[in-house]
Amino acid sequence: MKINYRILIICLVFFLSCKSKTTEKDEYADIKQKIIGIWGSPEKEPVFYISSKSIYSDYWKDSCSYFFIKDTFFVMFNDRDTATPFGKMSVFNDTLSWIDRDGMTTYAFRCQ
Repeated sequence: MKINYRILIICLVFFLSCKSKTTEKDEYADIKQKIIGIWGSPEKEPVFYISSKSIYSDYWKDSCSYFFIKDTFFVMFNDRDTATPFGKMSVFNDTLSWIDRDGMTTYAFRCQ
């Protein structure tokens, strides 16, 4: 009978650990979804094209992958071996902003 309790406890622990992993939400998924789109200058001229996996800009004429570490945005430029941090990124309505490591805030605006 003691073996049955041990198996029951092991199954319960296993079940609870699996459940917590599947219900755990990525706390930065919201920002990752909000940045998808076309972003530009205050005159709404497109500058950045952001998809779910890459970013394109007329400045560097190439599509590059990107990723987040927490709320900091990094771009993997194709001619470099390391990622370039853009900074702490946020979206409010149709305004994208990021604060670089020098504390300078840059804004981009959603283009329709």
